[in-house]
Amino acid sequence: MKIKRAIQFLSLACLCVLLDASAWAAPSDALPTQQEQIREGSKKYAQAKDWRGKLAACVDLIDSGVLTRGKPIKLLKDLFQTDVSVAKGDLSGESIAFVYFSPQIVTKDASVAVGFIGWYLQVESNAQGNISGYHISNTHK
Repeated sequence: MKIKRAIQFLSLACLCVLLDASAWAAPSDALPTQQEQIREGSKKYAQAKDWRGKLAACVDLIDSGVLTRGKPIKLLKDLFQTDVSVAKGDLSGESIAFVYFSPQIVTKDASVAVGFIGWYLQVESNAQGNISGYHISNTHK
């Protein structure tokens, strides 16, 4: 009986020590803020050397919850800088925007058809300017 009580006491003492230690954890152990995640994600995207790195950075932003439904579509400019192409709207209301991970072929002659190349992110927003849907693809039809 004494051994059982001693084990219970030690278990309770260990639990108290663990709870006390977690209450005094250093602020550096805290999760990064949304602004820090945006800054780090944008930096990782900007430093990517090719489409693979840009695609990986984009997937990381989605996985971490930085880029998700309900967030303002204007966030695209903060994350992907100049790689954002607006197909409809102006990123303040209902919009469709693309982020191309590879440079696109540009032509000055409107009569010449040019296809899109590589992977891209397509993002749609609702009338309030919040992301309502997105997808990543490499098919252009």
